[in-house]
Amino acid sequence: MRGRHVVFWLGMFQLFTYALFGQPIRGNGNEIFFPEQNQAGSQLNRAYQTTLTNSPAWNQFTRVHGNWKVIWNEASGTPHRAYGPSIPIPGYGRVSRRNIEAAAGSFLKDNAPFLKINPDQLQLVRKTYSRRKWYLSYRQTYQGKPVLFSEVELRIFENGRVMAFGSDFYRDIAISTTPSISAAAASRAAVSGLAFNPATDRVVARNQLAVLPIRSGSTAEFHLVYRVDVQTRQPMGNYITLWMLRPVGSYGVITGCAMPPSAAT
Repeated sequence: MRGRHVVFWLGMFQLFTYALFGQPIRGNGNEIFFPEQNQAGSQLNRAYQTTLTNSPAWNQFTRVHGNWKVIWNEASGTPHRAYGPSIPIPGYGRVSRRNIEAAAGSFLKDNAPFLKINPDQLQLVRKTYSRRKWYLSYRQTYQGKPVLFSEVELRIFENGRVMAFGSDFYRDIAISTTPSISAAAASRAAVSGLAFNPATDRVVARNQLAVLPIRSGSTAEFHLVYRVDVQTRQPMGNYITLWMLRPVGSYGVITGCAMPPSAAT
């Protein structure tokens, strides 16, 4: 079951399928299987990649910093992965555990227009030093809620020069962060599509709200979701289920996806 994304649709409502990243979705009954989120780069629109690379903002960046290579996140319009001649961070000729966060923050603030981010909406989630480089990873937040599958990453030499970065930041989120269903309802719904045995399995309702981007080509739509952790023995697996209430005409439909924990970090 590792690496499988599943969507369950409950109730006598119309079934909608999401075409993530332009890839087909395979369905079976009430289950719909998603491609992996990290496969976004495998189906690039070359023409759109060229358009983004030739944008005035990126042209300005390369005029200043040299011939940087870039692969774009087409749904957010941000540089998903970029690398090139290393860029100094003014005031930080050497970085260490003591000042690396300040150095990274300075770079993010100075280059926010090129990364297409709002530094005030970033939360540091990882900071690692290996082979004379610092790796920092940030997660986007929206009105205090984490944005799933978002990431801003920096790779910085110990001499304070940035050698690579990436940005999967969504600037156009505009949704309510008031849930339409309770955490208890989400917990009940979370196990309805799984082979759940109350005697051996368990569900942990975290009552944690997050924003889920669902990408399709060069666009993304956003949903407020609950996180509910489910552990099953047959089949053995750990799942994070994300549940949302989505309007369909004059009705509502509870929808969700189950995934391994590593996919939602």
